[in-house]
Amino acid sequence: MYHFFIFLFSLVLKIAAWFNPKIRQWNIQRSKDFNELTSDKNSLHKPLKRIWFHCASLGEFEQARFVIDSLYHEDRYQVYLSFFSPSGYEIRKNYPRVHRVFYLPIDQYGKMKQLVESIKPDLYVGVKYEYWWNLFKALNVLQVPKIFIALKYDSRPYFMKFIFAGWFRRLLQNAVFFTQDQNTTDLLSLKVPLEKIKTVGDPRVTSVVHRNSDQKSIHSGILNWVDGKKVIVYGSAYTSCLSAISENLNDSKSEFLHILVPHDISEENIVTLKSYCKGKATIYSEWVVDHHKLEGKILIIDVIGLLFDLYLIADVVYVGGGFEKNVHNTLEPARLGLPLSFGPKHRGFEEIDYFLNEGIGIEIHTSNDFNRFLEQAFQPEFRTKVKAGIQKYFDKHADAGLKISEFIASQY
Repeated sequence: MYHFFIFLFSLVLKIAAWFNPKIRQWNIQRSKDFNELTSDKNSLHKPLKRIWFHCASLGEFEQARFVIDSLYHEDRYQVYLSFFSPSGYEIRKNYPRVHRVFYLPIDQYGKMKQLVESIKPDLYVGVKYEYWWNLFKALNVLQVPKIFIALKYDSRPYFMKFIFAGWFRRLLQNAVFFTQDQNTTDLLSLKVPLEKIKTVGDPRVTSVVHRNSDQKSIHSGILNWVDGKKVIVYGSAYTSCLSAISENLNDSKSEFLHILVPHDISEENIVTLKSYCKGKATIYSEWVVDHHKLEGKILIIDVIGLLFDLYLIADVVYVGGGFEKNVHNTLEPARLGLPLSFGPKHRGFEEIDYFLNEGIGIEIHTSNDFNRFLEQAFQPEFRTKVKAGIQKYFDKHADAGLKISEFIASQY
């Protein structure tokens, strides 16, 4: 069944490429990466130990970022980084702290065998939910050890649930699992020996704690525009978020300045977002070229890489994605102790469960919810509660990435 599904999936991608330029480009780049890796003559020589990290997309990369960076500073490792999704590959394809970034090919055993034999990894690190069974089979043939990090389950995963999944479990026999919480450890321990499971917390927290932000990287014109005014930063926003936030965004009497940072910065999407703004909305890249004074109350950021620092000038934050598949990174603004809001789709995130349970993160469904959030967000008692609650969470998870790094360094 699994092999048939993979065959069907590869066939669908080939057909879809005729109609979708993004899928066509994805197919071309995956093929190019595979050919380059499997024909690399340097793969015969191994001066350093090779650690292969695989991430589905950008979110999973952030789970592994601190561990990857730690290994970079060790002279004895060479890090390979693969992605399945373009959202991770396109943004991190030139990441300076790894030897090579590439797309993972479709999980067909012949291709995976070639890839593993070419890379010759000393360790494979899977991040969160990425289970490619033919890849694991190929790794097992060469007796490559595997670890999985940042695992979080609310219920038993399929490879532990069904009788026919014994083949999957056998491929994981010698793996080590690092979980975010005790519940995940308990679920895994039903089929995995407890000594193979380590409850360490969320390694994204370690990444965020050790990543420096700098207000100097923010354009001085933006700082002059803010000049003590109240600022809402909308991080990784989608058009689907606008039903909840556009009422305040377009309120001419509102006291807020709005910095809208879209998930999709394509020209088409920027035009769409701007069309929702009834007041004057400034496009960042156009403004930087013109060098005029920022006017109006809305700034739309259409370049990558500014969001992490822009949170420094925020008073409150809305994190997008919660009206799509899942909420994006809430830890980046949380590190500053800021009141957080987000849409209703946020399954699988330890920190969001915590924020909601503690009443320091607000789930948004409608514009009324968002307006109530803004009223609450500036109450001194609430802001004090938010800072204390977030600090407690960060203290609990801050060493998760460090524990994983130390394990790799001591064992491999």
